[in-house]
Amino acid sequence: MSSAPAQKFSDRVEDLRNAVGIAADLATSGGSGWYSLNTEDDANSGYLNPFDKEKFQKAFDREEANKTYLDAVQQEDKPYRDMQAAKVQGDVLSAFERDLGMRYRTRVRMSAHSTARLKTHGLNNGPINNGIMNFVKLLLQRGEDATTHKTVET
Repeated sequence: MSSAPAQKFSDRVEDLRNAVGIAADLATSGGSGWYSLNTEDDANSGYLNPFDKEKFQKAFDREEANKTYLDAVQQEDKPYRDMQAAKVQGDVLSAFERDLGMRYRTRVRMSAHSTARLKTHGLNNGPINNGIMNFVKLLLQRGEDATTHKTVET
């Protein structure tokens, strides 16, 4: 991995910094609080339209960060920091995409998603029980078996 961050990551961080500056200027001048990322890269030109799904996804493409992460994982001689840096960049781009998309969801859609999420989390076979609890139980079981030198089947 090079010592420079991935280009998409750098572009989106710069876009966010600019958007926050614009929002601050608008808030202090009494102007409208609505703004969007002004992306100037190969995927987009001008303001990013959140309803143009293809351009929206291209603006937050994590391919470079994911490839760098896989390369770092597969090569034993790579420093751990290369893997960490690539992982953080991909995670931040993902969070930016999700958070910007949340800005444009309607109240009805947000309520529907929230209700569905709560309903799913409350199920016995939902992600809280099957995902989190079972993962922790498996880790603890593997830890116990490691002390007794037993092999755990997964």
